[in-house]
Formats: sequence, structure tokens, C-alpha cells
Amino acid sequence: MLLVSCVNPFKVPMTEQQDIKSWILKAEKEISKDNWREAQKIGNELSDGWGSIRKRISLNASSDEMTQMDIAIEQFKVYVKEEDKTVALAEVERLKQLWQTLASL
Repeated sequence: MLLVSCVNPFKVPMTEQQDIKSWILKAEKEISKDNWREAQKIGNELSDGWGSIRKRISLNASSDEMTQMDIAIEQFKVYVKEEDKTVALAEVERLKQLWQTLASL
């Protein structure tokens, strides 16, 4: 029996920095605890990680999807800086969804 994976091979992290899903989950945890300073650090790590993997993922994703992820990360960082828990957590959910969409391409 042949099993076919639906994971985008371009999305597999090559370094810890590129583990976008992990950064998103860590951010969610810190925001839930109102640990805004750590959430800001994680937001920067998320942004850096995305920057380091973006070109590779773009080989198998539309420019619209890439732009949506860019915008979501920047909006997330603003909401964390403003310590807006509700909107920051909503943006985390958006990031999860966008990342999942990129995984299936």
C-alpha cells in the first residue's frame, strides 16, 4: 500500500528558526499567560523564521497566500505590542489557518 503525504515538502523546517508552527504555538501560549514581553520576542522569531523560509515556500504557493502570511505576521506583532489579548489570539488563529493552507499546497 502506498501512502501519499499531503505536506508541502518546501515547508519542512531545516532549522529550529524555520519551525513556523512551533513559533505560532509558543506565541499562543505566552499570550494566554499575558506574558507580553516573551510574546514579542517570539513574534520577532516568527518573523525571522518566516523570512528565512519564505523563498522556498514561494516555489509552491501563490503570491496572494504569501502576502497574506506576511500581513498576518506583521499584524500579529502590532497586536502583541499593544497587548491586545483578544485580537492577538485571533491573529494566532489566522496564522495557524494560513500555515495549514500553505502545508497543503
